[in-house]
Amino acid sequence: MSDIPEVTGSRALTTTTDRKKLAEADDYSEQDRYQAASLIRQRKDALREDVEFLETHHPELLQELREIFCEP
Repeated sequence: MSDIPEVTGSRALTTTTDRKKLAEADDYSEQDRYQAASLIRQRKDALREDVEFLETHHPELLQELREIFCEP
């Protein structure tokens, strides 16, 4: 199906290394922390694309995810 975009990665929003950098663990520089935040922002944009895809192709699954992430 040509209208389905390719997945560019298969990770959640953060990796173990991202978390260490953001938590200022170990000996990471300010540049490392900036880079980790930038990568997470890029993944956030990819997550938005996934939501739009699920709205069209699997709204029930999207609802399940909303129940987890959008708790009152």
